[in-house]
Amino acid sequence: ATILFGTKNAKASIRADIASQLTTQSASDSYRFVLIVLRKLGEVQMPNQSIVVQANQTWSDTGIFIAANSAVTISFQTGAWTADPQTNQHQLYGPAGDAQIIIPPTQALYPLVGAPMGALVGRIGDNPVFLIGAGPTELPTGQSGNLSLCINDDIHAAYGLGLADNLGAICVFIYNSNTLPDLSM
Repeated sequence: ATILFGTKNAKASIRADIASQLTTQSASDSYRFVLIVLRKLGEVQMPNQSIVVQANQTWSDTGIFIAANSAVTISFQTGAWTADPQTNQHQLYGPAGDAQIIIPPTQALYPLVGAPMGALVGRIGDNPVFLIGAGPTELPTGQSGNLSLCINDDIHAAYGLGLADNLGAICVFIYNSNTLPDLSM
């Protein structure tokens, strides 16, 4: 299922369509239609979403659609990983990555040049990649699409083993920025 974060600006343009749809459908179809519309409008709030991101997998689609004017935050919950166990003697670190290894501009096939190797990065649709790290990090506004997460590593194996030697996973919470996350999940 795709979860939609929306804005209230779209409500006025859709309300008339809702009324006409409700008069032409059965009660159960009308209920489903209203639920879909409310999700699109952001009136059905997303509960806290716990997402696991594996260090040895490329972009993980969270199944969460982010609307352009959404206020969404990602916070690290638990876990550890490494993007290059040979370099750091198999020591795992969190989503901030290895601060001693910053991806240089000469390695442009990494998801995010200029950020630490092994840091948690995100992307909304086909928009530019952004650093999440340990968070809490509010997602960029003005972008829409599905939220994908990844470890900042050589995902194409252009400079070495790529994701094949990575170890670990992390878990993050994704929630509406105007709410506090329930970390008891």
